[in-house]
Amino acid sequence: SGHLVSDSSLTKADTILAAVGDLMVNRDNHDSLFEHSRSVLTAADITFGNCESVYAEEGSRNPAARGEIRAHPRNAKALAGAGFDAVTFANNHHLDSGYEAFFRTLEVLSELGIEVCGAGADLESARKPAIVEKNGTRVAFLGYSSILFPGYEAGRGKPGCVPLRVHTHYQQVEIEQPGSGPEIRTFTKEEDIDALIVDVEQAKEQADVVVVSPHWGVHFSPVVVADYETEVGRAAIDAGADLVLGHHQHILKP
Repeated sequence: SGHLVSDSSLTKADTILAAVGDLMVNRDNHDSLFEHSRSVLTAADITFGNCESVYAEEGSRNPAARGEIRAHPRNAKALAGAGFDAVTFANNHHLDSGYEAFFRTLEVLSELGIEVCGAGADLESARKPAIVEKNGTRVAFLGYSSILFPGYEAGRGKPGCVPLRVHTHYQQVEIEQPGSGPEIRTFTKEEDIDALIVDVEQAKEQADVVVVSPHWGVHFSPVVVADYETEVGRAAIDAGADLVLGHHQHILKP
């Protein structure tokens, strides 16, 4: 958690933000998922996370997906019960069950009073921030994803999430050793970085605090930080973001 204070905070109370990573709720007793963390999450003024599951009965598995993360809409009630005010839906699972389930999930979250960023009916709507105001401080959340299956990105007239597309370059390290291990370099697509900068600048005009939340990194490898993560993080901060909250680099237990 952190204390977020607006520029005119001399007469305002601190606003405490609790933030978590990937959220996937799918169990018979959905509220039990937050049994040991609910008190911490609900104690914060604003609670934020990454909604990495579709919540819908509609839809069928997207053939582009490696797996399908989908649960009955009743599971989403656990998010509201744990105090989540806003989530990003920009990740590699938001279109796992197709467009019908995608829109149903947005509807479910809206019905629960949870603001959503990072995904929408088209790229323009997906780039709009989720804004939550508490204690007189307005906090804007912006969501992006570098972890994407083909077709998951939003576009003009196309549903999906805001992409941060990345080029990966493999360079032979030992020039005289064919087949030796490569150095891996990554670079974010320039137009996506430029769009992020514009988003942050516009969000700063609407809110006291701007939070950029990218779905990024090398999964199952907590000690690896790809080049583009630093590139994106610095660009966001330089543009005026107050906080960068990344997620995706989860660990599978044996």
